[in-house]
Amino acid sequence: MRFFFPGLLLCLLPAGAQAAPSQDWSASLATGGLGQTEATLSALQDPSPDDLFVLGGVRFLMGIEQALHLRWKMGVTGEIAPVPILRLQLPANPEAEPVRADLLTQIFRSANAHMELAEAALAAIPAGAEIGVTINTGDLWFDIDGNGARGPGEDVLPMAIGAITVPMDQPGEPPPTSIRFDTADVAWLRAYGHLISAVGSFVLAFDPTSVVQRMMDAQTDRETRLASPNPSTLDRFVGEDLLGKLALTILALRQQPDPAMTRATSRHLKEMLRLNHAFWQAVGAETDNQAEWIPNARQTAGLGFILPPDTEQMWLGVLAELELMLDGKLLVPHLTMPPEAGVNIAKWLENPNPLDLVGWLQGMDALPYVERGPVITGEAWTAFEQLVEGRGVFFALLLN
Repeated sequence: MRFFFPGLLLCLLPAGAQAAPSQDWSASLATGGLGQTEATLSALQDPSPDDLFVLGGVRFLMGIEQALHLRWKMGVTGEIAPVPILRLQLPANPEAEPVRADLLTQIFRSANAHMELAEAALAAIPAGAEIGVTINTGDLWFDIDGNGARGPGEDVLPMAIGAITVPMDQPGEPPPTSIRFDTADVAWLRAYGHLISAVGSFVLAFDPTSVVQRMMDAQTDRETRLASPNPSTLDRFVGEDLLGKLALTILALRQQPDPAMTRATSRHLKEMLRLNHAFWQAVGAETDNQAEWIPNARQTAGLGFILPPDTEQMWLGVLAELELMLDGKLLVPHLTMPPEAGVNIAKWLENPNPLDLVGWLQGMDALPYVERGPVITGEAWTAFEQLVEGRGVFFALLLN
C-alpha cells in the first residue's frame, strides 16, 4: 500500500521537462536509512524535481520514524490508540527509559514539524514538472532503536500495512516490489502529510500531558501504599491497560482545547481535500502503466491490489461530504436533536468547547453548535463500502 513519502523555489527546468534523480535513492535508503539519505538530499545545490519528491517523502517517513523511536525509547511498544503512529506495534526494548508524561505531546510535535519540512520540499517542485522516481518497497526501513543499523521489525512495508488495516480488514502483505512514483503522487503525498498534521494538531489541542501525569502519580501512589503481587479484580477481566486508555481519552477530552490547534486541524483537513482532488485529476489523465502506486481505471497497481470500477467517483463523493461538513454546510446528526438539525463541526473547530463525553451525549454541551439544516446521511460512505466489499477502512486510508 503506497506509503507516505526551508524548500527553495527552484526554476530548474522548463514546464513539462523531466530530470532524472541525482542518484539511486532507493539504494541509498536501503544502505544508509532515512537520516543519511535526507542529509545527502538536503545538501544538493541544484536538486531536480525528482530529488525534491524523494526529499519530501524521506522527511515524511522521518516524522514517523522519530515518533516510533520516542515510543521505543520509553518502552511504549504496543498499540496505544487506533490512530496513525500510535497503533503500530514496535519491537520490544529491554532497556527502556521511564515513560515521561509528555510522550504523546513530543510524538505529535515532532511529527508535525517533519510534515512541515516535507511539505516545503514537495511544494518547491515547479508546476508542470514531471516526476518519475522508482523505489523498491523492500529498501525502506525505520531506525526505530536509533542504532543506525537495520534490525528485525524495522521494515516499513509490513508496518505500513498494519497502519492502514484493521483485523477484520486484512488484505494480506504483498512482497517487496518496485513502485514508480509519478507526477500525480506528489499531490497524494502532500495530502497524506496534511492528514498526519491534522491528527497531530487535534491531539495537541487537548494536550494530554497533565492527565498522563495525574495517572502516573496515582499509579505510583497505589504501588507504594498497596504493594501486592496480585492483580486487581478488574485487571483479571478487562486489563488495566484498556481502562487506562479509556480514562486517558475521556479525561483529556474534558479539557478546554486550544482553539489555535483545532483551527489548524481544520486547515490541514481542507488542504488534504484540495490536494486529494488534484491527485485524482492528475492520475485520471495518465496514459502509462508502469508499476503504479494508485492506478486509474486503465492501470495496474504495482503492489497488486485492485481498485473496483467507479472507485474515484465513489471516493470523491465521500470527500465531498467531508468538505461540506468542514465548511459548515452539512451538519452532523445528534441523537437528542430533531432530524432536521445537527452539530456544525465547522463552528466547533473555530471556537471549541471541551468534549465532555456525558455533556455531549446528553446534548447540553453540543447545543451551542446545533442548528437547523441539511444533515450528513452517510449514504456516500455506505455506497463506497459496498463498492469495495466491506474493506472501506483499508481503501480509505490507502486513498487518503
